[in-house]
Order: sequence, then structure tokens, then C-alpha cells
Amino acid sequence: MKKICGWYHLVNIIYDMKNFLQYIKENSSSKDEDIITLAKSGKIKKLNELIKNGVDLNITDKEGNTALMWAIRLFHLNIVEKLINSGANIFIKNNIGNTALILAAINENLDAINLLIVAGADWHIKNMHNKDFFDYLNYESESYAKDIIVKYPEKYKEYLIKKEAEEKYNL
Repeated sequence: MKKICGWYHLVNIIYDMKNFLQYIKENSSSKDEDIITLAKSGKIKKLNELIKNGVDLNITDKEGNTALMWAIRLFHLNIVEKLINSGANIFIKNNIGNTALILAAINENLDAINLLIVAGADWHIKNMHNKDFFDYLNYESESYAKDIIVKYPEKYKEYLIKKEAEEKYNL
């Protein structure tokens, strides 16, 4: 059974790659689409050129992910910082409701979390699974969760108060 599942997974990956390459080919002339590709690849110099030319920083792919979200997922911190400082919207939700901050927690990208919090990211935004940033912190990795809680104790206390009220009043 594992082999069948493995082949099925491999076929899906190949199919997704084929669709991605077709998408890139069809949209290669659009500068707005290129920002996502550059964020994925980590090419900061070319990204800087697009930003100087006024590219839309908040364009999304078919899953609703922005260049900022991809840079966070792939740990391209220099691009995360550049996009935030250039005015990328940190509150956009992708198709399943994840924000950049939730994706940073899911990927345990502590540096991106810090940048997003300093930029004013909202800890309380919930995705379609009714989960927020704190729900995705990896508490099994004690140092990771502890770093967040110790660095931002007032935010964590605020979160706990809100969570308690939600549970008490079934919000």
C-alpha cells in the first residue's frame, strides 16, 4: 500500500510542477507575477528593481499566497524584511485564511515572526480552521515557543485573556 501511495504522491508532484511551469510560461511577461517567483528564488537584486518600478507587492498566486508569504515559507529573511519595509500588506489571508504571521509560526521562522510582530502583525487573526498564530506555535520545541513568549510577554498575556474569554463565552 505504501508503494501505491508513494507513486500517487510522486505523480501529483510531477503534475503540480508541470502546472507551475505552464503558469510561469504563460505569465512571464507580467511583472506582477514575477515578484512571487523572485521571492521564492531569493533573488533580492531583481526584486529591488521590481519594487523600484512600482510592482504590486500584494499580488497573489492561485492559492492566495503573496511574495511575502513565500519568502517566509522559504526562509528568505532579506526578502521578508525588504517586502515589509516596502509596504507589503502583512494582514492578507491566503485561500485557507493563513496570514504571513501564521505561516511564520507553522514554519517555525522565528526571525520572520519577529519582523512581522515589530511591523504590527495581528496575533488574533484566525484562519478557516479557526486557529490563530499561537495555535501553530510548536510548544514541543520549547526554546522556539519560549523565545516568542519571553520576547513579547504583553502580547502573550493579551492572547491568554482573549482565549479565556472566547472559551468562557463560546465566541
